[in-house]
Amino acid sequence: STQMLSPPERPREFRHPNELRQYLKELNEYYAIMGRTRF
Repeated sequence: STQMLSPPERPREFRHPNELRQYLKELNEYYAIMGRTRF
């Protein structure tokens, strides 16, 4: 099944540096995957 990935949800506020880091990591992975699968 081809499933459209959606970008990670951005928290309204980042309470901890780790939250921001985790979000950026997921965002990075999302764009890496999206950039690779161009048809």
